[in-house]
Amino acid sequence: MTQTMQTQFGMIPLQYIETDPNQPRRTFNEHELQELAESIKVSGVIQPILLRTIPESDTRLQLVAGERRYRASKLAGLSEIPGIVRQLTDAEVAIIQLVENHQRAGVAPLEEAEAMDRAMRNHGLKIDDICTEMGVKRRWAYSRLQLLDLCPEARVGLNDGRLSPSIALLIARIPVASLQERAASEVLSNNGAGNVMSYRQAKTWIEQRYTLDINRAVFSLVDTKLCKAAGSCAECPKRTANDPDKFADITADVCTDPDCFEMKTEAHNAAEITKAAKKKIPFYESWEQCKTERNGDLSTGFVLARSFDRIINPKQELVPVDTLLGGDRMPKPVGIFKNQSGNITNIYSKSDIQCALENAGIARTEAQEAALDEEEKHENDSAVVEREQEGAKQEAAKPKPLELQQEIGRAYNEYRLELFDEIKNAISQSNIFAIYRILAKVSFRIVEEYEGWSLAEKAADIYDFPFDDEEAVDEAMTLASDVDICRTYMDLVLSAYVTVHFSYIVDGEFKEPNDLMRVATSALSNLAALCHVDAEAIRKKHLDPVLGTSSEALPPAEQQAEDAPKAEKKKQPARLKQAAKKDAVDPAAAWPFPKSKDGA
Repeated sequence: MTQTMQTQFGMIPLQYIETDPNQPRRTFNEHELQELAESIKVSGVIQPILLRTIPESDTRLQLVAGERRYRASKLAGLSEIPGIVRQLTDAEVAIIQLVENHQRAGVAPLEEAEAMDRAMRNHGLKIDDICTEMGVKRRWAYSRLQLLDLCPEARVGLNDGRLSPSIALLIARIPVASLQERAASEVLSNNGAGNVMSYRQAKTWIEQRYTLDINRAVFSLVDTKLCKAAGSCAECPKRTANDPDKFADITADVCTDPDCFEMKTEAHNAAEITKAAKKKIPFYESWEQCKTERNGDLSTGFVLARSFDRIINPKQELVPVDTLLGGDRMPKPVGIFKNQSGNITNIYSKSDIQCALENAGIARTEAQEAALDEEEKHENDSAVVEREQEGAKQEAAKPKPLELQQEIGRAYNEYRLELFDEIKNAISQSNIFAIYRILAKVSFRIVEEYEGWSLAEKAADIYDFPFDDEEAVDEAMTLASDVDICRTYMDLVLSAYVTVHFSYIVDGEFKEPNDLMRVATSALSNLAALCHVDAEAIRKKHLDPVLGTSSEALPPAEQQAEDAPKAEKKKQPARLKQAAKKDAVDPAAAWPFPKSKDGA
């Protein structure tokens, strides 16, 4: 054996080789080993194994790399194997084994993580040393090492292949052992459904149940006295923002310890209840208890300003009142209660908030509203007189019977409604995105022109469907195709602008009364061209019988912008809503979504 020990390369008898107890790979697929053994019987061992001398023995060599080839050679009945013998330290062996196994397929993630951890603990290697030698990124190395925090149930799931390393990592990041065990059980059983969750399902489930947005905390994040055992959240390692390497793929700042988060929330709530009691502000266990015990119109601070009267700026109607007023201008609470999230919430008198909004100049007083109504009535009366006078002048200059004007208006209505219907029927998967781009421009102008008038309100006028019922909407959405949704969006955005009032007909031609109608008309024309709908043929079909001659194309939208009287533009929101109701689609045919004539 002395001669063998001095040989750096040659055929090594298998009887002189012993395996390394610290070898990273602990599990070997017996079927794959047998296949390798059959290959070795035919072709032999092509790549030599790596061994090192054992200082305490003159007759033994320790296997460093190539244990699968060694085991398969024994199965194949060989007595010797090609090998390279080198003088190596324990640290060098650890690195070689990490690199060699990382480059091979089928290494168990936990075994690789354990080998990395041993190399760092036993041989003083740093994480950067491991990354350099293995050719991996720090993020990958930290993720691998974090698998060592897995609870036993999750370890079993990872080793037997039920859990992927990426899902196992989501579970390993939960720092509380009992919560991690619960999460592992829920993921492995799909919360009782029987099959393992997908990565996306597991990520959503764990984020919602076992990680919490730290910015939603009602307690102070720097308070060290709230729960002395837990300390502050400022430098807590269970907060993702404090350990970016460990939580590299979590962009939000979240707490991964729900038990600690709940403990601090409860401590904060107890302090708030005590503070309120000193001010003689009563505490109620729920909102229902408060409404039962107190007679009056009550409110919380997070209700939207539109719940109150005479808000001046429409943009502020969708802002919570406590945000508008700020803590210093909010009235004194009449009570506190624990909301559904378990947080202490102030209860106010609704009339007190109304007064606070008026005092802050956010809402008008009743007297101010009455004066404004009188002023608007006078302006409207003047506008009506002015419009009548202008109409009389136009009529005198070029008289046109009212009946003919109305008939032309109806013809334009029929033309535009049929055009609108044909465009919806021509929607297909191939042109959806182009249609959305056109509709988005109109949507932007609607929001810009009429602040506070939402598409949700418009939808309620068009469809007889409970849009405020989240479950009903979710169920309908699962049945809707992309084309269905596109048709619905087109209804919401353009239906109010398809209708033509006979007063918009000037000298036998349709004149848009305002910029928004001009934008909508242009969009309708662009959609017709995009969907290959022959708008001119439909136009002639409806207008030629009325006008008596071939109708001309609509004049450019830019030439029509100046034709809109200012009074018409000011009254547009009311007309839009009336038009939406007038042209509402039959609910039986419109929901879940409008269908084309061929049932597509």
